[in-house]
Amino acid sequence: MNLKMNKMIEEKRKEIEELNLKLSTIKGERERKLREARRWAEERDKIHDKIRKLISERRRLRDKRDSLNREIRELKIERGRLNEQVKEKRLQIRTLNRKLRDAITRRPKESIEHLRSEIERIEWHIQTNPLPLDEERNLIERLRTLEEKMSIYEEISRIRGEISKLREEVKSKRTESSKLHEEILNLAKESQSLHQNMTEISNKVRELKAKADEMHGRYVEARKEANVLGLSYREVLKRIRALREDIRKIEEEERSRKLSQLQEELKRRALEKMKRGEKLTFEEFKLLTELGLI
Repeated sequence: MNLKMNKMIEEKRKEIEELNLKLSTIKGERERKLREARRWAEERDKIHDKIRKLISERRRLRDKRDSLNREIRELKIERGRLNEQVKEKRLQIRTLNRKLRDAITRRPKESIEHLRSEIERIEWHIQTNPLPLDEERNLIERLRTLEEKMSIYEEISRIRGEISKLREEVKSKRTESSKLHEEILNLAKESQSLHQNMTEISNKVRELKAKADEMHGRYVEARKEANVLGLSYREVLKRIRALREDIRKIEEEERSRKLSQLQEELKRRALEKMKRGEKLTFEEFKLLTELGLI
């Protein structure tokens, strides 16, 4: 092999050696970038997992808050119904108070005990004594008058009883309304607490999303750098293969040249032997036959 070819092959082998070192460096850097990308992806996925759990918790709190708010609305409706009933019964009490005042103005001068005693005395007298018709008629008329006066006392008693009953009902419904109001306040406080927790979770989710986006950005950047290094790796590998192909071609050409020289030398010696009448070897005979010289 001539010096020029030797120099060309040596230079190409040296370049291959340098490119192999570069290839090793690129491969190491690319693997480092891929590990970095995986690390960022793992960090991002961990944050996404936290976000999913927080969103699930926020949804649970929201459902509970909405349930409380529905209960509050129902309690307010019930409390409003009770307050309307209280208002209605107070109107009834005012009406009865007016009737009571009117009945009191018509109350007889005699006491109820006196009227009751007088009625009993007259009834007993009528039942136990034979009376002339006029006297009996007068006594019955007297009884009617006394009973009319008694009916006023009975009316007053009845009205007072109705007022007392209504006042008890008002008191009971106001107590029930007050309990409902207290329950509404407690539920509203719990609902507000749940809403505050939801707000805190939402703020935390926003923070984590921003962090996850940052991790994803770093992951994308690392992958992009790894891809660039991958392209460089393939380019260097392509160059190494091209250099090896060049060397192969040079060596193939050199082998062809040497074979040609060898055949030429073998042909020359065979022709000289023929001229001298010497016996040819099988290789010499075969070569001259292939060349059409014999």
